[in-house]
Amino acid sequence: NPRQDVFYPRLSDGSPNGNFSNSTWWLKNGKYLRLKDLQVAYQLPKSFVNSVNISNANIFFAGYNLLTWSPFKFWDVELGDGRGTRYPNVKTYSVGLNVNF
Repeated sequence: NPRQDVFYPRLSDGSPNGNFSNSTWWLKNGKYLRLKDLQVAYQLPKSFVNSVNISNANIFFAGYNLLTWSPFKFWDVELGDGRGTRYPNVKTYSVGLNVNF
């Protein structure tokens, strides 16, 4: 294929050492911005809590690895092995209610 915009480079250019030449082809932009940890809590109003005979009540949300912005789309940029062969980071969501009687 004589086109210059192919995804992978040609395996050989005809010279016997063409596959061992230094190249920046596999060098990718690994910048990223990640929302790693988010915790939000809300304390229920005393008027509501006292009406149901509770001393204190909170509602909370916690999330881990929620969002990642990166121009690199092949695998998780935080893996660090350069091949994408490790298990990616897992997103975790937690919602709960903390009640004190």
